[in-house]
Amino acid sequence: MKELFTIFIAIGATWHVENPTQGGVTMINFEGHCKTEYFEGKVLQGGVDTQRHFRPDSTLLSARYMMEGVDGMGKPCKVYIDNQAILPNPTNRTTPKFITDSEYLSSFQKDSIWGKLDFRQDGLYIQVFAEPREQK
Repeated sequence: MKELFTIFIAIGATWHVENPTQGGVTMINFEGHCKTEYFEGKVLQGGVDTQRHFRPDSTLLSARYMMEGVDGMGKPCKVYIDNQAILPNPTNRTTPKFITDSEYLSSFQKDSIWGKLDFRQDGLYIQVFAEPREQK
């Protein structure tokens, strides 16, 4: 298992709307930064986490953002991430997908990609892991 990205999230403006029959939606703008052996860079302005509240105990998270930096080979690149999760879940697991212009990072897309929300004392981190798929 390789930890492709560990992204520190800095929360920005938040908006919310609620309807008694349709539930609620919260939109959270954020920025952040990432530093691993595979990528180092920052979350570009405009990252947003849209949280759809279906019931008091169920929320669909959908975060979309782009990062700019350098890949593990030292080449400039951008990475777009679309990360989904249903909370609560006992492992804080997410389902990320990414698009990149980095050949180096693109090579990991053949792997099984999964994520985790990591709530630490100093804030929220999003981790994205790659595990080689089993060969048949």
